[in-house]
Amino acid sequence: MHDFLTVGAAAPLQEAAATALAVGENNVIVYDRNGNAAIAFVSGSPPAPLSIAASPSATLTTDNAMASLTVSGGQPPYSWTVADPSRGNLVSGNTGTTVVYRRYRNGDNAVTVTDGVGATASLVINQP
Repeated sequence: MHDFLTVGAAAPLQEAAATALAVGENNVIVYDRNGNAAIAFVSGSPPAPLSIAASPSATLTTDNAMASLTVSGGQPPYSWTVADPSRGNLVSGNTGTTVVYRRYRNGDNAVTVTDGVGATASLVINQP
């Protein structure tokens, strides 16, 4: 097991957290159990773009119909908002990778997810 310390970090990162490096070049100091150190230069990759998938569909044709919405990409944590809550709303909370949307009445509606760094993606729920 190794501890990772990025230059300027407040505390060592465990192996599992080494994936939380900033985008771009990072200077990383790796310590072994004997206290020996090595410096590495590591590039952090940006997260995949945000996208929303609806299951079974993004078209809800009857009142009280529901769709499960799942975000992929981006960086947690995620928060969800609905453009017009009078047409439909989230019935399972507004955080996490998956939420449930319920249609209340006709008229298209948009659901937006925001990730931990402020990136957003929106999906239009078709409600004829």
